[in-house]
Amino acid sequence: MMWTTDAMHVAYCQYFLYGPELPDGWDAHALARLFHGNGVAAGCPDHLTVLCGTHTGLIRLGVERAAARPAEPGPEWESAVELSLYSSGELRVRAWDGVDLAEAGNLAHAGRGWYRIRVQTRGRDRGRETDTAARPVEEHRLTIWPAPPSPDLVLRVGDLTGRRHHDPRRPAPQPISPPAARRAA
Repeated sequence: MMWTTDAMHVAYCQYFLYGPELPDGWDAHALARLFHGNGVAAGCPDHLTVLCGTHTGLIRLGVERAAARPAEPGPEWESAVELSLYSSGELRVRAWDGVDLAEAGNLAHAGRGWYRIRVQTRGRDRGRETDTAARPVEEHRLTIWPAPPSPDLVLRVGDLTGRRHHDPRRPAPQPISPPAARRAA
């Protein structure tokens, strides 16, 4: 089932997925991974940060829960990446200002465990040119499904916004395990 809004508020070119058990100090780490990773999104347990072109304003956002990996994204999506994150059983869409989009529901639909998230974008360069958008000029789609952890997968980064931060020569970022799993290892 797809949930969509034309009123996803972003600020500082970001929005998030949040769970209840965000590790301490993630925010600073997230920015480093975001700006030196796949050019689209960065995640850790109970958190995902997505990079927009629009600095402040509205984007169109679609969110879909799936049972398994979806078909490859169509050519209309300029950038598409997949990454893994661990959820403690609750994962919600959150605007930069801390407001949860309750209508999108809990994205951790299979409960506690590992998920794969595909982030698809189009119009990020137009959003960057617009800077402040009262009406959406860029669109994102998040698809989430249960899956074992694996490194980030860049399907394509076809916009300047993403290419500024993605270097295909760098190794793919690895998923970050939840703190309890790191202590047990």
